[in-house]
Amino acid sequence: MRLVRLRAPGGLENLKLVEEDPPEPKPGELLVRIRACSLNFRDDFLVQGKPPVADGRIPLSDGAGEVIAVGDDVDGFKVADSVVSTFYPQWLGGEMTPATKRDIPGESFDGYAREYVCMPAHAFTMAPPGYTHSEAATLTCAGVTAWRGLVVCGQVKPGNTVLILGTGSVSLFAMEFAKAAGARVIATSSSEEKLEKLTRLGADDVINYKAVPDWGQKAKDLTGGRGVDHVIEVGGPATLMQSITACRTGAHIAIIGVLTGFAGEVAIPALFSNQIRISGVSIGSRADQEDMIRAITVNRLKPIIDRSFPLQEIVAAFKSYESQRHFGKVCLEL
Repeated sequence: MRLVRLRAPGGLENLKLVEEDPPEPKPGELLVRIRACSLNFRDDFLVQGKPPVADGRIPLSDGAGEVIAVGDDVDGFKVADSVVSTFYPQWLGGEMTPATKRDIPGESFDGYAREYVCMPAHAFTMAPPGYTHSEAATLTCAGVTAWRGLVVCGQVKPGNTVLILGTGSVSLFAMEFAKAAGARVIATSSSEEKLEKLTRLGADDVINYKAVPDWGQKAKDLTGGRGVDHVIEVGGPATLMQSITACRTGAHIAIIGVLTGFAGEVAIPALFSNQIRISGVSIGSRADQEDMIRAITVNRLKPIIDRSFPLQEIVAAFKSYESQRHFGKVCLEL
């Protein structure tokens, strides 16, 4: 089988396409022919050696494909099933614990940039019916993060207003989930072209945050001064205060990204005086993924894919991702 290994100390030049023998499933495992993967910020971070991973690590946390063989003592899956990986194979449900977040594919153990993989059956869920493998591969990280931030932690309701920042995949998924829940969406971007795309996809209002530096107040004004109910906060320290400004009293902010850095100042009184609830969201559990897939199926939602590359062009795929010109997911097809 073909696969990609990342040689120490990391960097795109150290992604090496190699051939090795395929694995065989042990009891409790599935043998899956991986057909597609998707790229995430975390994957790029790890590939660049920040932090370093073991020499020879197979990258990528998101994989989808079909079941080729089923090991003994496996229930719920059969040969030819279309499946998609979970981000935390040990986090089956409930709240996260130190033990359930210990193992992450592509980081603490080998990920999905390979044609065949053997994993415990609970490391996969069924893919949504009718999804291509590339579409399914977008769900593991970005889809579940948006679902947990908006639905599980935020408990979005019909009539709520949701503010999404930028056009990253988590924000785009959040917009789809918000609209499916009957919520209003306000979206931001610095690109007029992307703002037009957001409008076509269903955003009710859009703000160019470069043209309107005080975009938090603008978002609040768009609600008649009441403020938004939810913010999908992907920026971090440089955007958090604007997100707080946009909020109504008692609003919820799901912090899911650190695109502008890892530390910054926050006006604490603005949080407690307005009873703003902040949730730190790190993907979600297997149960969250299954719930999300049921909602996707009922609402016939589809992810947005910008471009797909063959496995042997993984370096080009990461360069495309790093350019930040994409709108939707960047995928690999195997």
